[in-house]
Amino acid sequence: MIDELGMVKIPLKSTLPLLSELEKMANLNIPKDLASDEANKYLADACAKFEIKCPPPQTTARLLDKLVGHFLEETCVDPCFIMDHPEIMSPLAKCHRSKPGLTERFELFINKHELANAYTELNDPVV
Repeated sequence: MIDELGMVKIPLKSTLPLLSELEKMANLNIPKDLASDEANKYLADACAKFEIKCPPPQTTARLLDKLVGHFLEETCVDPCFIMDHPEIMSPLAKCHRSKPGLTERFELFINKHELANAYTELNDPVV
């Protein structure tokens, strides 16, 4: 589709909340406390179950990222936003205003490729 200015308009497929969509697509029940050893073990076991390689260090953030790459990013052919990343994956992003444990971050994917990665920047980090 081309608009009156000659710009190609591609309709947005969807927005995917990261954790809930990952749980749904992979049939997982990820522990809510992502900083726990239990969550790390659960995600490591999930990667092993689906034969997803995650070289050391197998941090919770890296394990989640590998699972998201395998299950969510591969479905993003039409324009799609993966949103609401967990705090553990986004240390420089502000906490979500209404969803505890998540951040105000999104990634834009088109044809399985990430084209944008943005977040509300944390401007008062604790060092």
